[in-house]
Amino acid sequence: MRFLFLLFVLVWPVVAVSQQFERKELDMRRASEPPVIDGLLDDEVWLTAPVARNFVMLNPGNGPSERPSQKSEVRMLFDDEFLYVGARMFDAHPDSILTEYTPRDVYNRNHDWFGIFINPYNDGISDFNFRVTSAGVQSDSRNTVDGEDQGWNTVWYSKVRIDEQGWIVEMAIPYQSLRFAEDGPTSWGLNMLRYIRRKREEYSWNFIDKSVGTYEQQCGLMNGMVGIEPPVRLSFLPYLSGYMNDYQGQTDYSYRLGLDMKYGINESFTSPRRPQPRTPRRNTLGPNWQPHLVHTTIGGNGRLRGR
Repeated sequence: MRFLFLLFVLVWPVVAVSQQFERKELDMRRASEPPVIDGLLDDEVWLTAPVARNFVMLNPGNGPSERPSQKSEVRMLFDDEFLYVGARMFDAHPDSILTEYTPRDVYNRNHDWFGIFINPYNDGISDFNFRVTSAGVQSDSRNTVDGEDQGWNTVWYSKVRIDEQGWIVEMAIPYQSLRFAEDGPTSWGLNMLRYIRRKREEYSWNFIDKSVGTYEQQCGLMNGMVGIEPPVRLSFLPYLSGYMNDYQGQTDYSYRLGLDMKYGINESFTSPRRPQPRTPRRNTLGPNWQPHLVHTTIGGNGRLRGR
């Protein structure tokens, strides 16, 4: 009985919120060929893509339509390896678009940005977040039941270009960067945000009522995600470091080398423990550690002495 009550408490907010708003839908199509990620949106394949339009204000207001002079249009396609995103952010004054350059994962500075938020499980919790600033800087994070993990990083591709109509971002997100089950939902959760820095305004594709629920619970849908298979998630990260110590005419050289391996058992498995690394012992439970992967480390170290 306690379990059923707890399940009700966890699930009911998601159900209640979903009943309070209309979810926009984007019917996805397969790309006949992959677009070139160059920030131009001039590949013919983009003409076959469905278009997400009619963004609404999220901040500072909540619900007003976007200005005609600053509307947004987003095209999306997929194939066996990637999700493709082509976003056109119209701006009547492209010379006023702010473009401060920042380190990776820093997106709330003096620049515009566009973000796409994908939830393959459509559960109102498990979003994968990808943002690109008008300066071309990437930011990624992941949402779980514990909140947003901004230390999560993955590999994906993007290109930005500013032109006389505003600015464009093209993205290619490999399935290697997402998590989904082979027999999972064919409709994935989807939302998109655009931030216009000089106006301090933020717009979303699917309306988000700030007075109820969470952003993740108020997403739209991308339909037709069929015929794709979860990729094998195996990666290697070699490392090499060297040290020199000179003291009283005696010089020592030491080195450390090895290889980190990450392997995903399946799309839902959480490893209860990690294999113990061999010498040298290295802490790989850093900010990039992901519990759905098994990590192991192999390596060695040594010392040389000279004069």
